[in-house]
Amino acid sequence: MGGQTDAIYRQWLVLSKIPRQPQFRSTTALLDALASEGIEVDRRTLQRDLERLATLFPLVSEPDGPGLRWAWLQEGAVQEIPAMSPSTALTFQLARDHLAGLFPPSLMTVLAPYFGRSEAVLNESHLGHWRNKVRLVDSGPDLGIPEVSASVRDAAYQALLEERQLEAGYYSRRRGSHERRRIHPLGLVGRDGVYYLVAKLDDRPDPRQLALHRLDSPVVLDSPTQSPSGFDLDRYLTEEAAFHYPRSQGLISLVLAVSSEVAFHLGERPLAADQAIDTEGDTVMVRATVADTEALRWWLLGLGSSVRVVGPEALRMEVAERLRTAAKLYGPTAD
Repeated sequence: MGGQTDAIYRQWLVLSKIPRQPQFRSTTALLDALASEGIEVDRRTLQRDLERLATLFPLVSEPDGPGLRWAWLQEGAVQEIPAMSPSTALTFQLARDHLAGLFPPSLMTVLAPYFGRSEAVLNESHLGHWRNKVRLVDSGPDLGIPEVSASVRDAAYQALLEERQLEAGYYSRRRGSHERRRIHPLGLVGRDGVYYLVAKLDDRPDPRQLALHRLDSPVVLDSPTQSPSGFDLDRYLTEEAAFHYPRSQGLISLVLAVSSEVAFHLGERPLAADQAIDTEGDTVMVRATVADTEALRWWLLGLGSSVRVVGPEALRMEVAERLRTAAKLYGPTAD
């Protein structure tokens, strides 16, 4: 490449190596980054490049020992090479609408200019109205979402991201007050608009689920998180069915007599991979191997007269007793 072309390529690389505030990169680090790309340049040439680029792009600098460190201005316009496409812009917008609760606050700050730019791109695109045509809904009543304070969210996400312990008050329903606990964050799970820290409490070995809105006055500690041996978030959610509240560690062979409507629904959304649906006379029977959880009982009770538990016997008796107790609440009242 010619000298002018070399300079343009070098300056383009420099721009790509500079982070957005609040992160910065020193001149020395930029020199090293260029060297890793095979671009050897002296410090004075790089400094001239940076001073020139700062007159053309929203770059900021601050003292860093004898030199400077550089960043893109946090509120500065996003520079795109190539330009952001409408499909990419839509992805940014949907991520902000539906996944914001899963992003660390520091990342949301970094992404803010991209969210702003994506909205501008969509306003000029054929995809601009797509966000008004799609929604996510819950299967139950539209319950309100508890508010999580910014201080709690920031501390919890920081501790999880940096794998550090957290000290905070956690609301005890039994005591009706907050108890200070030593928390070891292991994961973050969103469910029906509520966010939970999967965490180890104090010196207890088993993970617990802590609703973020029940945390109070958190402090991020310097001590590293102590994770249970072999802990894996996916296994915790699937194999251990932790958020379905297990009643026992094993699986059960569930047998149900169901209405044709329930059978149709389960034909589309099976209870398990081994689910079988058979018609026996006027009855539709469903058989499946499932986790023994409290969520299973809530689901069965929610189907009311459209389902009858045939087996296992202990579950059949438990559901029957709950239904008898519920029926008493709707029994005849005295005049």
